[in-house]
Amino acid sequence: MTGREFCSLAESVLLHTPSPAPVRSTIIGVRALAEFLGCCESTVYSLRRHRVLDDAIVSHIGRRIVFDGDRARDLANTYKECLHPKIHY
Repeated sequence: MTGREFCSLAESVLLHTPSPAPVRSTIIGVRALAEFLGCCESTVYSLRRHRVLDDAIVSHIGRRIVFDGDRARDLANTYKECLHPKIHY
């Protein structure tokens, strides 16, 4: 195999390798979620009471709740935008 053939083979292999799956940030507990979102625990409890974070709950066994952090952030931001829409002039 010549150097040119090797380079073309290496390029074809690199172009067809699948990209790694995105890593989900799983967060265990309300306190950890509050730290992740940068708010207080009472805000997280309020969001749960208003059922905003229901789609972000991965597991809920007993008192332990596991959240998908990225999904929780998206849901909280969407809820915040609905409550306080930006004023456009």
